[in-house]
Amino acid sequence: RPPARIRLTAEVNASVTEDAPLLGLAPGRRVLYLGMPLPACLSPAELRAVLAHELGHFSRRHSRFGAVAHRGAAGLDAARQAIQEASAANHLVRLYAGWPLLLLGLYTRVFRWLTRPVRRRQELEADREAARVAGPGAMADALRSTAALEAAWQEFLADFLAPMRRATGRIPDDPFRAFAHMVEAPEVREPLAALRARAVERPADPDDAHPALATRLERLARLPAPEPGASGRGSPRGTPATPPPAPPWSAARRPWR
Repeated sequence: RPPARIRLTAEVNASVTEDAPLLGLAPGRRVLYLGMPLPACLSPAELRAVLAHELGHFSRRHSRFGAVAHRGAAGLDAARQAIQEASAANHLVRLYAGWPLLLLGLYTRVFRWLTRPVRRRQELEADREAARVAGPGAMADALRSTAALEAAWQEFLADFLAPMRRATGRIPDDPFRAFAHMVEAPEVREPLAALRARAVERPADPDDAHPALATRLERLARLPAPEPGASGRGSPRGTPATPPPAPPWSAARRPWR
Protein backbone atom coordinates (compact mmCIF):
# COMPACT_ATOMS: atom_id res chain seq x y z
CA ARG A 1 0.00 0.00 0.00
CA PRO A 2 1.26 3.50 -0.74
CA PRO A 3 1.38 6.11 2.02
CA ALA A 4 -1.93 7.76 2.78
CA ARG A 5 -0.24 11.11 3.35
CA ILE A 6 3.06 12.78 2.46
CA ARG A 7 4.30 15.38 4.92
CA LEU A 8 7.06 17.84 4.07
CA THR A 9 9.58 18.75 6.77
CA ALA A 10 12.54 21.10 7.13
CA GLU A 11 15.04 18.32 7.88
CA VAL A 12 17.60 16.58 5.66
CA ASN A 13 15.85 13.28 6.17
CA ALA A 14 13.12 11.01 4.88
CA SER A 15 11.19 8.46 6.91
CA VAL A 16 7.98 6.46 7.01
CA THR A 17 5.57 5.61 9.80
CA GLU A 18 2.59 3.31 10.12
CA ASP A 19 0.10 3.63 12.96
CA ALA A 20 -0.24 -0.14 13.25
CA PRO A 21 -2.69 -1.21 15.98
CA LEU A 22 -2.65 -4.47 17.95
CA LEU A 23 1.12 -4.27 18.54
CA GLY A 24 1.76 -4.04 14.82
CA LEU A 25 -0.30 -7.10 13.89
CA ALA A 26 -2.90 -5.09 11.96
CA PRO A 27 -2.17 -2.68 9.09
CA GLY A 28 -2.40 1.02 9.88
CA ARG A 29 -2.32 4.44 8.28
CA ARG A 30 0.95 5.05 6.45
CA VAL A 31 2.75 8.40 6.25
CA LEU A 32 5.87 9.39 4.30
CA TYR A 33 7.94 12.27 5.70
CA LEU A 34 10.16 14.04 3.16
CA GLY A 35 12.64 16.75 4.09
CA MET A 36 12.54 19.59 1.57
CA PRO A 37 16.35 19.99 1.35
CA LEU A 38 16.45 16.56 -0.33
CA PRO A 39 14.36 17.29 -3.47
CA ALA A 40 16.00 20.72 -3.60
CA CYS A 41 19.56 19.37 -3.72
CA LEU A 42 19.64 15.70 -4.69
CA SER A 43 19.80 14.57 -8.29
CA PRO A 44 16.67 12.85 -9.66
CA ALA A 45 18.43 9.46 -9.46
CA GLU A 46 19.46 10.05 -5.84
CA LEU A 47 16.00 11.25 -4.84
CA ARG A 48 14.46 8.20 -6.52
CA ALA A 49 16.79 5.97 -4.49
CA VAL A 50 15.86 7.72 -1.23
CA LEU A 51 12.14 7.31 -1.89
CA ALA A 52 12.64 3.69 -2.95
CA HIS A 53 14.44 3.04 0.34
CA GLU A 54 11.59 4.47 2.40
CA LEU A 55 8.90 2.67 0.39
CA GLY A 56 11.04 -0.45 0.75
CA HIS A 57 10.29 -0.32 4.47
CA PHE A 58 6.60 -0.57 3.58
CA SER A 59 7.08 -3.43 1.14
CA ARG A 60 9.05 -5.37 3.78
CA ARG A 61 6.51 -4.45 6.50
CA HIS A 62 9.22 -2.85 8.62
CA SER A 63 7.01 0.07 9.60
CA ARG A 64 4.82 -2.10 11.83
CA PHE A 65 7.74 -3.17 14.01
CA GLY A 66 9.16 0.34 13.85
CA ALA A 67 5.93 1.80 15.21
CA VAL A 68 5.93 -0.59 18.16
CA ALA A 69 9.63 0.01 18.87
CA HIS A 70 9.18 3.78 18.65
CA ARG A 71 6.18 3.77 20.98
CA GLY A 72 8.08 1.60 23.46
CA ALA A 73 11.12 3.88 23.47
CA ALA A 74 8.95 7.02 23.66
CA GLY A 75 6.95 5.53 26.56
CA LEU A 76 10.11 4.73 28.52
CA ASP A 77 11.50 8.23 27.93
CA ALA A 78 8.18 9.79 28.97
CA ALA A 79 8.08 7.72 32.16
CA ARG A 80 11.62 8.73 33.05
CA GLN A 81 10.85 12.40 32.42
CA ALA A 82 7.67 12.20 34.51
CA ILE A 83 9.57 10.75 37.48
CA GLN A 84 12.26 13.40 37.18
CA GLU A 85 9.69 16.20 37.06
CA ALA A 86 7.83 14.79 40.05
CA SER A 87 11.11 14.52 41.96
CA ALA A 88 11.94 18.15 41.24
CA ALA A 89 8.51 19.28 42.44
CA ASN A 90 8.13 17.10 45.54
CA HIS A 91 10.76 16.39 48.17
CA LEU A 92 9.04 13.18 49.32
CA VAL A 93 9.01 11.78 45.78
CA ARG A 94 12.66 12.70 45.46
CA LEU A 95 13.54 10.44 48.39
CA TYR A 96 12.11 7.36 46.69
CA ALA A 97 12.77 8.12 43.01
CA GLY A 98 16.32 6.80 42.88
CA TRP A 99 15.56 3.10 42.50
CA PRO A 100 12.68 3.51 40.01
CA LEU A 101 14.88 5.75 37.85
CA LEU A 102 17.73 3.25 38.03
CA LEU A 103 15.51 0.30 37.08
CA LEU A 104 13.83 2.29 34.33
CA GLY A 105 17.21 3.30 32.94
CA LEU A 106 18.39 -0.32 32.89
CA TYR A 107 15.18 -1.46 31.21
CA THR A 108 15.54 1.27 28.58
CA ARG A 109 19.08 0.11 27.82
CA VAL A 110 17.92 -3.50 27.46
CA PHE A 111 14.97 -2.46 25.26
CA ARG A 112 17.20 -0.49 22.89
CA TRP A 113 19.82 -3.26 22.89
CA LEU A 114 17.17 -5.78 21.81
CA THR A 115 15.49 -3.61 19.14
CA ARG A 116 18.58 -1.97 17.63
CA PRO A 117 19.87 -5.04 15.70
CA VAL A 118 16.44 -5.62 14.18
CA ARG A 119 16.06 -2.03 13.07
CA ARG A 120 19.57 -1.94 11.62
CA ARG A 121 18.90 -5.13 9.68
CA GLN A 122 15.74 -3.51 8.36
CA GLU A 123 17.75 -0.54 7.10
CA LEU A 124 20.05 -2.86 5.15
CA GLU A 125 17.03 -4.68 3.70
CA ALA A 126 15.50 -1.36 2.61
CA ASP A 127 18.83 -0.46 0.98
CA ARG A 128 18.62 -3.67 -1.05
CA GLU A 129 15.04 -2.87 -2.07
CA ALA A 130 16.14 0.58 -3.23
CA ALA A 131 19.10 -0.88 -5.11
CA ARG A 132 16.74 -3.18 -7.03
CA VAL A 133 14.70 -0.19 -8.16
CA ALA A 134 17.23 2.62 -8.53
CA GLY A 135 20.51 0.72 -8.72
CA PRO A 136 23.24 0.17 -6.09
CA GLY A 137 25.29 3.10 -7.39
CA ALA A 138 22.43 5.58 -7.11
CA MET A 139 21.61 4.38 -3.60
CA ALA A 140 25.25 4.71 -2.53
CA ASP A 141 25.44 8.22 -4.00
CA ALA A 142 22.22 9.14 -2.21
CA LEU A 143 23.62 7.99 1.14
CA ARG A 144 26.82 9.98 0.70
CA SER A 145 25.01 13.09 -0.54
CA THR A 146 22.43 12.99 2.24
CA ALA A 147 25.13 12.72 4.91
CA ALA A 148 27.00 15.70 3.45
CA LEU A 149 23.81 17.76 3.01
CA GLU A 150 22.80 17.14 6.61
CA ALA A 151 26.04 18.65 7.90
CA ALA A 152 25.84 21.53 5.39
CA TRP A 153 22.21 22.24 6.33
CA GLN A 154 23.11 22.56 10.01
CA GLU A 155 25.82 25.07 9.13
CA PHE A 156 23.36 26.93 6.89
CA LEU A 157 20.86 27.18 9.75
CA ALA A 158 23.48 28.36 12.23
CA ASP A 159 25.33 30.81 9.95
CA PHE A 160 22.47 32.27 7.89
CA LEU A 161 18.92 31.58 9.03
CA ALA A 162 19.43 31.90 12.79
CA PRO A 163 21.27 35.27 12.56
CA MET A 164 18.61 36.58 10.16
CA ARG A 165 15.84 35.53 12.52
CA ARG A 166 17.57 37.21 15.45
CA ALA A 167 18.25 40.41 13.49
CA THR A 168 14.93 40.81 11.68
CA GLY A 169 12.52 38.34 13.27
CA ARG A 170 11.94 36.78 9.83
CA ILE A 171 13.37 34.17 7.48
CA PRO A 172 13.01 33.84 3.69
CA ASP A 173 9.84 32.27 2.31
CA ASP A 174 11.90 29.59 0.54
CA PRO A 175 15.16 28.90 2.40
CA PHE A 176 15.48 25.55 0.60
CA ARG A 177 16.04 27.24 -2.74
CA ALA A 178 18.68 29.46 -1.16
CA PHE A 179 20.35 26.39 0.34
CA ALA A 180 20.31 24.59 -3.02
CA HIS A 181 21.84 27.66 -4.70
CA MET A 182 24.59 27.71 -2.08
CA VAL A 183 25.29 23.98 -2.50
CA GLU A 184 25.70 24.41 -6.26
CA ALA A 185 28.28 27.19 -5.87
CA PRO A 186 31.73 26.13 -7.22
CA GLU A 187 33.52 27.22 -4.05
CA VAL A 188 31.41 24.81 -1.97
CA ARG A 189 32.21 21.67 -3.98
CA GLU A 190 35.45 20.95 -2.14
CA PRO A 191 33.98 21.36 1.37
CA LEU A 192 31.04 19.14 0.38
CA ALA A 193 33.43 16.48 -0.91
CA ALA A 194 35.23 16.61 2.43
CA LEU A 195 31.92 16.19 4.27
CA ARG A 196 31.09 13.15 2.14
CA ALA A 197 34.46 11.59 2.97
CA ARG A 198 34.15 12.26 6.71
CA ALA A 199 30.65 10.78 6.77
CA VAL A 200 31.99 7.46 5.50
CA GLU A 201 34.63 7.39 8.22
CA ARG A 202 32.18 8.17 11.03
CA PRO A 203 31.32 5.14 13.22
CA ALA A 204 27.73 4.19 13.93
CA ASP A 205 25.96 6.02 16.74
CA PRO A 206 25.13 3.46 19.47
CA ASP A 207 21.67 5.01 19.87
CA ASP A 208 20.96 5.21 16.12
CA ALA A 209 18.89 2.57 14.36
CA HIS A 210 20.96 3.06 11.19
CA PRO A 211 24.17 1.09 10.62
CA ALA A 212 27.39 2.94 9.93
CA LEU A 213 27.51 4.51 6.48
CA ALA A 214 30.64 2.51 5.62
CA THR A 215 28.76 -0.71 6.38
CA ARG A 216 25.83 0.27 4.17
CA LEU A 217 28.11 1.25 1.30
CA GLU A 218 30.07 -1.99 1.60
CA ARG A 219 26.84 -4.03 1.43
CA LEU A 220 25.66 -2.06 -1.60
CA ALA A 221 28.98 -2.63 -3.36
CA ARG A 222 28.36 -6.38 -3.17
CA LEU A 223 25.08 -6.17 -5.05
CA PRO A 224 25.07 -6.81 -8.81
CA ALA A 225 24.45 -3.89 -11.12
CA PRO A 226 20.95 -3.82 -12.64
CA GLU A 227 20.53 -5.16 -16.16
CA PRO A 228 20.33 -2.51 -18.90
CA GLY A 229 16.74 -1.42 -19.34
CA ALA A 230 15.60 -3.02 -16.09
CA SER A 231 13.42 -0.76 -13.98
CA GLY A 232 13.05 -2.91 -10.90
CA ARG A 233 10.14 -4.83 -9.55
CA GLY A 234 6.70 -3.87 -10.80
CA SER A 235 7.70 -3.05 -14.41
CA PRO A 236 7.55 -5.42 -17.40
CA ARG A 237 10.84 -7.09 -18.26
CA GLY A 238 12.77 -5.06 -20.81
CA THR A 239 10.78 -1.86 -20.22
CA PRO A 240 13.23 1.02 -19.79
CA ALA A 241 13.06 2.86 -16.50
CA THR A 242 11.63 6.35 -16.69
CA PRO A 243 13.44 8.66 -14.28
CA PRO A 244 11.29 11.11 -12.32
CA PRO A 245 11.20 14.68 -13.57
CA ALA A 246 13.64 17.16 -12.11
CA PRO A 247 12.32 19.41 -9.34
CA PRO A 248 10.43 22.37 -10.81
CA TRP A 249 12.83 24.90 -9.37
CA SER A 250 15.96 23.25 -10.81
CA ALA A 251 15.40 24.61 -14.31
CA ALA A 252 15.33 28.27 -13.34
CA ARG A 253 16.94 28.86 -9.95
CA ARG A 254 17.46 32.44 -8.91
CA PRO A 255 19.94 33.89 -6.43
CA TRP A 256 18.69 34.57 -2.94
CA ARG A 257 17.73 38.21 -2.55
